Amino acid sequence: KSSSPQRHHSLLQGLRGLLCGFGYPSAHAVVATTPHEIRSTVLGLINAAAGIGAMLANFVLPELLSRHSWEVSIHALGVLSLVSAAALMLLSLKSRVGLFTRSPVKQPSTSKNSPGEDSVGGDILRWLGEPLIRGIIVWMVVVSIGGQAIGGAFLPTFFIERHGLSVATLGFYTGIPPLAQVIVSLSAGFACDILAAKAGIPARRMQIKLQQLAVGIPMLSLLALSQLENQPVAACVLVTLWLGCTSFQSAGAMAVLHAVGGSRAGEMFVLGNAFAKLGTLLAASGTRWLLHTFGWDVLLMGLAGAYALSGVLLLPHMHHVERAAAIVAGDKAVQKKKD
Repeated sequence: KSSSPQRHHSLLQGLRGLLCGFGYPSAHAVVATTPHEIRSTVLGLINAAAGIGAMLANFVLPELLSRHSWEVSIHALGVLSLVSAAALMLLSLKSRVGLFTRSPVKQPSTSKNSPGEDSVGGDILRWLGEPLIRGIIVWMVVVSIGGQAIGGAFLPTFFIERHGLSVATLGFYTGIPPLAQVIVSLSAGFACDILAAKAGIPARRMQIKLQQLAVGIPMLSLLALSQLENQPVAACVLVTLWLGCTSFQSAGAMAVLHAVGGSRAGEMFVLGNAFAKLGTLLAASGTRWLLHTFGWDVLLMGLAGAYALSGVLLLPHMHHVERAAAIVAGDKAVQKKKD
């Protein structure tokens, strides 16, 4: 009987996660309609929003839990969610988009492709045949595991078990890394758009350089972090470098995703996000076992290796955006040339 409330709470949390899962694909579908000149900035804003939420939660929750029960934090989150939903509803009504406008009637398709080629499954298989798209998906999996499972849910556990902090002192150490994510996401996207527009630097070159930073600095930070113990300040610096520099991806891999996907970038994000959430689910259930079996040092070195692998699979192919974009668009001539 005592486990019944916990079971109900888990089911409701699962339902909340399922519904929240519609948010990011919808946001990326909106980004696909924004002008190219400001797209990196918009992507930075979207990624910064997640960092702002994590930062506020990490700063506020330890203090809130020290004074009140868990129910208070859940109630506060529920109220904020209702306010956000009401704001989005009002915005949709004002702009006449979303559920409050009719979708344009689709014209009958004149394509002579076989049914299997035009199906969702056919699109997915065709996309997965492109190395750049596979690289982006692998990167999304690594970021989800590193940023949400290990660098998110297990970050307080890391500082408590590895560096001897108490729950009451966690706020500063777990709040600074998301703050760095916000700063990097906003500044990288804004700088990328400004340099492309004012200095004439090719956007693709900047995207590759930023993605190199998003892979290299976190990888080195994780390797150094695996060697530290009972040094919370140094660990906080390295965690901040790890999670903060990963956010260069907003103007790197995520910008390339939109360059490849075009109007179908939201669908591409859904595909990558499905793999990423599966990876996070497996990581969340497996991380505790890995910690008990091998310890934090092996876990962090393994995550550094995952960053390195994602870089090998993604970075060499970031020069082939046009080819990947043609494949997403269904250009048969490009597909035959690739074959």
